[in-house]
Amino acid sequence: MSSKPYIFVDLDETLIHTFNSDEDPIGEYKTFHLADGKYETVLRSGAHSFLGKLRELGDVFMLTIATQEYAQIMNAAFEFNFNTKFEIFSRENIKDNIVSLPQTGQKVYLFDNLHRSDNGTKIRYLRPLWTDYSNFNYIQVKEFSGEHFPFSEEYITELIKQVK
Repeated sequence: MSSKPYIFVDLDETLIHTFNSDEDPIGEYKTFHLADGKYETVLRSGAHSFLGKLRELGDVFMLTIATQEYAQIMNAAFEFNFNTKFEIFSRENIKDNIVSLPQTGQKVYLFDNLHRSDNGTKIRYLRPLWTDYSNFNYIQVKEFSGEHFPFSEEYITELIKQVK
């Protein structure tokens, strides 16, 4: 068994914010045209530092309810450096219940903006990865809505302390 934990990080409202049609985009946002429409998206300040510190502690993956196409485009555009074949788990993986990771039984962490009780789909999806419920750790991050709650160094330190 690997001693490195599996660390999953949500995409929307955790690393980025995509503005709804009724919101006025703010900050240095990027515009994307996908098959299902136009997206105006901003990177959360400090997101790269946050991912870098997590990568020092374990194997880091993106876990999102968004489509694979959207996740891959955001990954490339914002240079998150997730391997698109092995480190991004999207809506399609969750729907097909495919968790293709080599080992189970180690600690698993999920960083997400949603309250734990609102995130049963992702938690159930990750369930095959741990053998003991005490090996699963849910860490709720402050929701990023385009301008509030950047990943400051202090906030990153506070979050990182929860990875044991």
